[in-house]
Amino acid sequence: MPVSAVVLLSGEWDTIPVCKGLQFLTETSTYCYSLFFTLVAAETYYRLCRTTTEYEMFLSLHVGVVSCLVVFFSAIISAVGVFMKLDYDYCERHYTGSFLFRATTLGLLHALPFFMTMYGLFSSAFCISRRARIQNHYRRSQQYDRDCSTTNLNIVAYLLYVVAWIPYLVVVHEYSDSSDSRYYHAVWIGMMRSVTTSLLYSGINSNFRRAFAHLFYYCCCKSSLTDTFASRHRRALEYKPATGDVRVHIMHQAVSMCSPQRTSYATRETQEL
Repeated sequence: MPVSAVVLLSGEWDTIPVCKGLQFLTETSTYCYSLFFTLVAAETYYRLCRTTTEYEMFLSLHVGVVSCLVVFFSAIISAVGVFMKLDYDYCERHYTGSFLFRATTLGLLHALPFFMTMYGLFSSAFCISRRARIQNHYRRSQQYDRDCSTTNLNIVAYLLYVVAWIPYLVVVHEYSDSSDSRYYHAVWIGMMRSVTTSLLYSGINSNFRRAFAHLFYYCCCKSSLTDTFASRHRRALEYKPATGDVRVHIMHQAVSMCSPQRTSYATRETQEL
């Protein structure tokens, strides 16, 4: 979104290299979102619907390595499609690309993740409802509220992602000769989804809302975590929910290098909010 805004404000949005770069970034992000939503649905499904042993086996996967592989794989597929002219020509409309390549990416990176994600999320919601009917103590617990909030939020966010990008997929695959205005409007609808999703997470989920409030207070109101802040928010800092918590680590050594008066905090590597 920032790159697109700079391009539009500069008036050079028809420059072919810049347009190709934006198409590459857009397709990479859509591929990543599809796969990441699938991983989120799988984690939710294993946590709520499977045994503890199976969930621990799922957690034993290296999340950082898997995330890097997803980004790397999405970037490679996007680069091959855009720069080797196998995908739709977003910029000049001179070609529609390879039908086999477009059908393969649509099936493997959009359709298959869609069905897997929907199955994982709705199965998790069903497991929560069934467990609440059987176990009264679970229905009255805070864990039940957190599970419902997180699962429902993921369902709404994913459905919003699908609805936002459907116009783009329809235009590209069915109306490739459509006007520039229709095509660009379809792309911007998909891009604006990221803004609405951020507002959705911060407005509905209490864990995200608390973390955003702490970040806003630290970034905009104070330059360090003093005793006043720690004492006033002691309960919030001590509260650590089982799921859905958000942690932010602040490197005080880097801060101390910029501010000599804060060298007394240099020995503290991190401060957890």
